[in-house]
Amino acid sequence: MSGNLIQILPDNVANQIAAGEVVQRPASMVKELMENAVDAGARAVSVVVRGGGKTLVQVIDDGCGMAAADAVVCFARHATSKIRRSGDLFALQTFGFRGEALASIASVAEVELRTRRAEDEVGTLVAIAGGTDADARTESVSCPQGTQITVRNLFFNTPARRKFLKADTTETKQVIAEFQRVALCHPDLAFTLVADDKTLFNLAPGGLRQRIAAVMGRKTGDKLLDIEVDTPIVKIGGYIGLPATARKSGSEQFFFVNGRYFRSAYLQKAVVGGYNKLLPFGYTPSYFIYIDVDPARIDVNIHPQKTEIKFEDEQALWQMLSSAVARSLGKHNVVPMLDFENPVPGLEIPVYGGAGSPARAKEMPAPPPVSVRDDYNPFRSYDRQEWDSPAPSVAAGFGGRAKAFDDPEQAPFTEMIPPSLTIPDFANPAPSGPVSLLPGEETYSDYESAADSGSVPEPAQTALPFAGPGTAGVPAGTPRSLAFGGGKYIVTTTADGAVIIDRARAAYRVAYEEFLRRLENDLPAAGQRELFPQTVELSPADHFLLMEHAPELAAMGFDLRDMGGSTVVVYALPVEMGERTTPAQAVEELLAQIREEGASLRDNHRERLAAALARSCSAALSAGGAAAITPVEADALVRRLFACDEPDYTPDGRPVMTVVSAVEAEKRLKK
Repeated sequence: MSGNLIQILPDNVANQIAAGEVVQRPASMVKELMENAVDAGARAVSVVVRGGGKTLVQVIDDGCGMAAADAVVCFARHATSKIRRSGDLFALQTFGFRGEALASIASVAEVELRTRRAEDEVGTLVAIAGGTDADARTESVSCPQGTQITVRNLFFNTPARRKFLKADTTETKQVIAEFQRVALCHPDLAFTLVADDKTLFNLAPGGLRQRIAAVMGRKTGDKLLDIEVDTPIVKIGGYIGLPATARKSGSEQFFFVNGRYFRSAYLQKAVVGGYNKLLPFGYTPSYFIYIDVDPARIDVNIHPQKTEIKFEDEQALWQMLSSAVARSLGKHNVVPMLDFENPVPGLEIPVYGGAGSPARAKEMPAPPPVSVRDDYNPFRSYDRQEWDSPAPSVAAGFGGRAKAFDDPEQAPFTEMIPPSLTIPDFANPAPSGPVSLLPGEETYSDYESAADSGSVPEPAQTALPFAGPGTAGVPAGTPRSLAFGGGKYIVTTTADGAVIIDRARAAYRVAYEEFLRRLENDLPAAGQRELFPQTVELSPADHFLLMEHAPELAAMGFDLRDMGGSTVVVYALPVEMGERTTPAQAVEELLAQIREEGASLRDNHRERLAAALARSCSAALSAGGAAAITPVEADALVRRLFACDEPDYTPDGRPVMTVVSAVEAEKRLKK
């Protein structure tokens, strides 16, 4: 074998290999170009993307610009203006320093650069299509001060890599995430993001809290607590969210060091530890924490995306961060405290009379007299004499049904309801015998002659499908399910024994199978219309996420209409949401569930979306907000649960019910 086997790769091949680490997707390219614009001293940065960044990415800034020679050299490998020697790596004050981004981008895309300095009369145009700086085409052009770089057809010469890019909406979400990180680093700069000819962000310079509210939404901005630590080692500032705003998805957690975004699971544990059991299990609070430290004490050159950083005193930083969070929560009285002393001097708290009370104690005022007419009929006209002298106890003719209402004003309406249509009161059963409807009116028994002759069949009663032995003597249709534990659990009986059902998980399973059936069969669902449509303000990222799934949500019963900007109007919600959920709460819970699914929502799209919707419907019950449930409603839920394909487990694998057999009951009773 003759000849040398080891050869130096051509520059264009080496750049394409480097692009595998630097340019993983369009969002990576947006991050590099925005950071270059900030390093150039820009006061305003505009980003335009189309097709999720695969078709077009354009970044425009009003920074210092470049000379004609620099405009060409910047596309060479390891060409940078940030550092000159190795010692500069430990004194970095800029985002970029490696000189790999532009060379990597130019090797896998069609790039056009326009730039001009303030002192130059004309600018420079540089065009490269999948090559190196040696392949560049240059000419003089007229352009404003700053730099405008346009990237088209990413990975056009590497189809294998382009094939693995995700859908346009998914790539756009990643672009939004990178845009948010750079925008939060520099609240004093103006940023604009336009995606597919729609302006998602238009951020004006301002304070840090204003920038957080503009990027993440006004609701997030209104529920932040400031933190501050200043030591010779490190300076920590920023904001943390209230415990009530904590979420399972980590979509609002940001660490910045010296103006650079980074991720750290170690420091996140410090933040969570500062809340000291104020958070539900598995929830993470929102935080926007900015750390200023001597550049010599950190190392940023350990990850291709520069999102991991090594600290010299990481343990000390952990302790200071955790204590700063705890101090902020205590300073703002997030944890309610009982103070039995009078906090305001001179404020007298009245004490009403009772045994052993002081002499100056006041007597409890008598309640005002209230008279109620049980026989009042809103559809009748009363003269003065009839009003002042009501008929004696007409309510007695209601057969006790008027007393079933807490509000006396509703009692007259029961006169219009036949007994066959009323829901039985199992706690206070009505007396047997004929029931008088109105004074002087025929009773229901007057019409029973036909039934006595056998010409009218008795109404059919549907027995529960799970009714087991031992039901002799129980009338058919009588509810066999009861709720206990504040409405959180339902107990019923089967042939195997007593069944204890988790109400929230049962509702989750029932809603999941109903939503999945609609999605698989393309069945439109009519939602519960809102009497007054409610406007909901969202962050631009949440608005984009919601509109991405708008067709599927419409099939589920949601009627959401885009009003422009980041505003939607809710006209209808799925019936499964229940009456206790407001439109704003429903949208917020739905977004939380979609964010929690994250990237996995792309796989088994229908099943994941149905699970997210079902979880949002049962979220109030899961959070302990279960309301009282009648035996009839419990029966209906049990029937629907047992009609499911998989009633024993929730879609995420948690048990829905447990059975207590007769043998187990005897063991517990020590028989």
